[in-house]
Amino acid sequence: MSPATARRSPTDSAVERQDGRPTDLGQAGGAPRSAQTETTEPLTPTAGRARPIGLSKGSGVFLAVFVVGGAIARLTGAAAVVLLLIGALVSAGAAAVVGRRSVRRVSVVAVRLPTLIDAGRPVAVEIDTEGFPGCNSALRLRLGGAETRTGWTAERTGAELTVERAGLVDRCEVAVESPGPAGLVWWRRTHHVPIETVHVAPAASGPLLELRRDSAASGGEQRTSHHGAPGDLDGLRPWRVGDGEHSVHWPTSLRTGELVGHDRQRIVDDRWEVPRRDAPRFRFTLDEGLRRQVDVMVDGVRVVDSLDAARRAAELAHEERESETEPRLPIWKRSITLSPPLETNSSIGLRDRLLVALCTLVSVLMLQGALGDDLVRRVIAIVGVAATTAWSLWFLRRTPTWWSRAAVTMATLGALARVAADTAGIDGFIQALRGPMPDLLMFLVVLHGAEIADRRTARTHLAITGAVVAYATGLRIDPAVGWWMAAWSLALIVALVAVSGVGTPPRRRPGAVRERVATVAATAAAGVGLAVLVPVPDGPASLGLPAVSQDTGLADQDGALLGPDGSPAASSGEPSTNRGALGQVGGYPGFSETLDTSVRGDLGDEIVMRVRAPEPAFWRGQTFTEFDGRVWRVTPESGVTRDGPRIDVPPTLGDRLGRGVESESFVQTFHVEADLPNVIFAASRPETVLFDGSVTLRNDAALRADRTLSAGTVYSVVSQRVPVTSEMLRAQGDLGERFTRAADEQWLRPFLEIPESTSQRTLDLAAALRDERSTYDTIRAYEAWIATNTVYDLGAPVPAPGADAVDDHLFVSQRGFCEQISSSLVVMLRSQGIPTRLATGYIPGDRDRISGVWEVRARHAHAWVEVWFPETGWQAFDPTADVPLAGEADRGSVGGDVLTAAIGSVAERPVEIGALVAAGAGLTLLLRRWKTAVARRRRGRWGALHDDVLALLDLIPEDRRPAVPTAPAIADAVGRELGP
Repeated sequence: MSPATARRSPTDSAVERQDGRPTDLGQAGGAPRSAQTETTEPLTPTAGRARPIGLSKGSGVFLAVFVVGGAIARLTGAAAVVLLLIGALVSAGAAAVVGRRSVRRVSVVAVRLPTLIDAGRPVAVEIDTEGFPGCNSALRLRLGGAETRTGWTAERTGAELTVERAGLVDRCEVAVESPGPAGLVWWRRTHHVPIETVHVAPAASGPLLELRRDSAASGGEQRTSHHGAPGDLDGLRPWRVGDGEHSVHWPTSLRTGELVGHDRQRIVDDRWEVPRRDAPRFRFTLDEGLRRQVDVMVDGVRVVDSLDAARRAAELAHEERESETEPRLPIWKRSITLSPPLETNSSIGLRDRLLVALCTLVSVLMLQGALGDDLVRRVIAIVGVAATTAWSLWFLRRTPTWWSRAAVTMATLGALARVAADTAGIDGFIQALRGPMPDLLMFLVVLHGAEIADRRTARTHLAITGAVVAYATGLRIDPAVGWWMAAWSLALIVALVAVSGVGTPPRRRPGAVRERVATVAATAAAGVGLAVLVPVPDGPASLGLPAVSQDTGLADQDGALLGPDGSPAASSGEPSTNRGALGQVGGYPGFSETLDTSVRGDLGDEIVMRVRAPEPAFWRGQTFTEFDGRVWRVTPESGVTRDGPRIDVPPTLGDRLGRGVESESFVQTFHVEADLPNVIFAASRPETVLFDGSVTLRNDAALRADRTLSAGTVYSVVSQRVPVTSEMLRAQGDLGERFTRAADEQWLRPFLEIPESTSQRTLDLAAALRDERSTYDTIRAYEAWIATNTVYDLGAPVPAPGADAVDDHLFVSQRGFCEQISSSLVVMLRSQGIPTRLATGYIPGDRDRISGVWEVRARHAHAWVEVWFPETGWQAFDPTADVPLAGEADRGSVGGDVLTAAIGSVAERPVEIGALVAAGAGLTLLLRRWKTAVARRRRGRWGALHDDVLALLDLIPEDRRPAVPTAPAIADAVGRELGP
């Protein structure tokens, strides 16, 4: 054999083993260099659709909390809770969309792996990708039944894969997976990547297969070459006894400068014919024959080396697997299904845990504010959150000591004992909702903080804080509820992103900031758009009911009228020119047994109550029937007294509806903010009252409690309100013509009487303005005349002694306040045979658009007119207050209220909001600069230069980038791109 033909590579020499064990095909990648064939020009991979594959661990609790939030919204009728649910729904959808977009942005270009590998041994695989996701994504590779998951994607990602099943593999699947920035919903997009056929060789195992052998009797000692003398530099020394099967001929190697070896040659061949069956034994037999230096034949074809043997064994294993009969699966199960998502690292760090604690603290303080807890309880809550946070960071990573366990046990027992003590005297579910339930909820959420040890428990804890916030939002009625919701939402989003462990890829893509701003803006627009479609809720409002302060004045007898201080309410007294002479709430004289039109109240601006209701209405407290031309008096009757907390109110005079007239439930919750008399305010036609006490039901539609309504009192009223429209009232015709001929309507006579002091010019004016088409048109004509010819003035002069108040208002002073204006309208209507009475209470007030409550102030105290219509009952009218009819009131939507509130806030405080936005932008820019400076310092001078080069390359389109990215080439390309 010539030196040229005798040369063998070190790799070929290494694969032939002497000990009969399976040939080691692997280096670090599991195959020799000759087998490291890479698919540098693969066929185009195909990608499927992005599909959701499941929730992260702990994310399912958010669904349960969403259901709880819906129940709270139903119990409270709070628009803020509905807004919270809409925000959660839209944010979850946005997070899912971003996750889907992340997996769609990553494309798998090629998969690089050896074409020959051993089954059961790890092999190195490289996956080439392109694209830039919005957040990090992971890769999952499936090859020949084996599966592996890589870390976050880069341009080239490496992994180790172990294929357990031998055979041939001609394709692989690479799934791009991402949970989105929130880390809740996992998305997957599967890429089918064509590759060169990979031979997965089975592990060799004995014994030998039954062989057919051909051999000759020869010692096999023959010179390997006939050139030159033995040991000469020009020839190879013959094999001698004691030499190995292979050896190096050093003289020739030194002369030629190349490694030259010589083999033992056989004179007569030994031949094995190996049958094709049982792949592991088949490979073992082939390897053993090659080791013994015999000619190994398979189907008449000689096996060249151990690599050839491994490939043949892989082909045989594939044939055996194909011949196996497998049950045919349904068509929907035939596609390869990858395993569910799996977080490679579930641990959380110090920063993540502190963000979760911040979210917890905001939710607990928000609920405490709704309950009116004092400073001591708030400090206890802060200390509890800090203690459980420290516990989870310290003791859960170490073995807890006995004293630490004892401390936690004692704290738990003490808190439970406190909650148990608060449950004493609780009667019913409604009382529990406002009593011990919030304390128990806060205790549980603080205690659960000690269990946070990984991402699953962190997500569960964040979801529980959502239940706390929903509960607090249902209870809170103050304007700060919107700021609390915003603070918790921001803390939740930051904590979720931190806990997810996804973050952003290491190299920021150009335009990523603009894209995130656009995503946030689109999410906000979608949320508002969805909220616009959701009407303001009208729930039973029973979560915070009922509550009455124990430090209140009690009435001596049922139905007695009390002042705000608990003393019996005096009549309005003699005429007076002094404002605020009565000592009524806010200086209003309308909540007494009599109402003198010559007395002016001094109305303040303090909030007297907040009312949660979906629509505006007159909050009626008193009605007056008898009028002597100057003073109104209530009907002298006591009524029926019933005990709470649930009180059914029967229909009163004039509340019965005509046939075919439908009504709807109108729920109002009254939160008393200042001491009020014992008058239960309600919209017209109350049907049910939820009040923690006794209520006297008067026949004149007034409701009087057995105690004064001090600050902190909460009660609810359900009214059956007819959705009246102007057409419904106009269709009932002229009531005056109808009732002047009715002799059987005796109960209406008190509502038709006019005082003897009524002047003739008042009667003439009423007759002249009367519209014979309908009473509704007559009322509007009277209101229009009064609005045109008189002035609403709280400082109007009072009538002279003995003068008729109506005549003085209409023709003398032509100035008046609500009592005088309403009295004039009542007398004019009664003079035309229209049943009318005077009512006092409050107009709706100003609506807080976020909390969804009406803020009623002392200046909203008012007197108006109620006219009786045969089909629809008592209907309120007023020339000075713009309160729409029930059927024409626009309930509005949650989104409309939010937009109105936002526009109003910007209009009221443009400088403050502009400064806040500028401060936020400046702080963000400063933080980014600081992070960049820290990163550059850590990277060093050359690392920073590398980052600058990459940043310059990002400014150049891919088709214009220099082939060799040297500094001059990059500078020249950037100069051409940006111009001078």
